[in-house]
Amino acid sequence: MVDIIQPKVDPLPTGIDFTGQTIVITGASAGMGLEIAKQVLILRASTVILAVRNVAKDDACATHSARTTVMELDVDRYDSVQIFTKKLQEEIPVVNILILNAGIGLLKLERSPSEHDCTTQINYYSNVLLIA
Repeated sequence: MVDIIQPKVDPLPTGIDFTGQTIVITGASAGMGLEIAKQVLILRASTVILAVRNVAKDDACATHSARTTVMELDVDRYDSVQIFTKKLQEEIPVVNILILNAGIGLLKLERSPSEHDCTTQINYYSNVLLIA
């Protein structure tokens, strides 16, 4: 078996506490986004919004907690980004931390419904809309 050399990752500093904080995580249905959600819950985040493309599919894998809410966000569609931000503003008075984790890496040009390059729209344009 081949040993894979990984860089050393230092442990998190002690004393991190997200009590009273509302955290929104895009791309939170799997991988790093889901793990980030688990970790901020361990660090006592008061509210964690999991922004996912498919609520019906992704709700089953979400970290179940009274402090977790799953909301639909498809960053490949501008209308979904606009609906998400409007709903978020109506339902959540303050967002303390926004983790823009949703992203893709395509090897060929694909167009989104808006005719933009999918990679640029998902990884950049939609994130700009989320923070505008």
